[in-house]
Parts: sequence; C-alpha cells; structure tokens
Amino acid sequence: MDSNNIIIKFLKSLRKWFVKTKVIENIYIQNDYEITEYFRYENNILTNKAVSVKQISTHKNICFRNFESLNGVLSPKYTEKSFYLPDGKLKYFFDYDSEGNAEIIYDEEFEEKIYSIHIGIDPNEEFTWEGFEYYRHIEPTIPKQN
Repeated sequence: MDSNNIIIKFLKSLRKWFVKTKVIENIYIQNDYEITEYFRYENNILTNKAVSVKQISTHKNICFRNFESLNGVLSPKYTEKSFYLPDGKLKYFFDYDSEGNAEIIYDEEFEEKIYSIHIGIDPNEEFTWEGFEYYRHIEPTIPKQN
C-alpha cells in the first residue's frame, strides 16, 4: 500500500470521530415581529431548533422556544414568553408545563409568582387571562394580528 492510500484510509477512519456541525439562521418579518429561527445540524441531521420572536416597535424579545429532535421529529423542550409594560419594563415572565399551558407567571414588578391553577378560581388572585391570551399557551409562537 502506498503512502497516499494509507493517508486516505486513516482520514476515512477519523471521519467517525468528528462531528460536522452546521447552524442555519433564518430571519423574517411578520407584521410587527422579527422572527429568528436557528437550525442546528450534526452530520446533516437536524438536532435542535430555536425560535426567537422580537417585537419590532418595542425592540423587546417576547418569546423564545427551543426544540429538540428525537428520531428526526422536533418537539418543544423549553418555551418562555415575556410581557412588557409600555415604558419597556418587564412585567410578566411566563413559564410553561409539559402540556404547553402557562404554569407559573412571574410578576417582576412585585416579585411574586402567580400560579395559573388559581386564575379564575381563587378570589384573591387578581390576574386574569383577558388581554393575555397569547401568553396562556406556548402556541402560537407569533401573536395573532387583531
């Protein structure tokens, strides 16, 4: 075997030890929102997707979603949504359960936790879903236009 064939055989054997990673970024505009999607591939297989939604008029990120690929099928891994007051201060941060429903709402202004199971049931809970329909579930990722 000549030295070229030995080198080629050696390089081919190394291929299994190295993971080729590629990240593709797509940015598009829908109404008042800039949506950025990140796709991560390892050895040409989709392994992860992330989506960020920024409201253009406020320059605030209102949603971040992370998906993982299981056997080629993307499934949600983590979602967070944020609600800002007109002055730009973060008011609420929404955390979701495995079913895609808001579970805990963090009131940043008063440093309180609001548990969604109390909304509409507990007379002491003042928070309602009126005006916060977008935040109640992980879907939709992009707010519907009125």
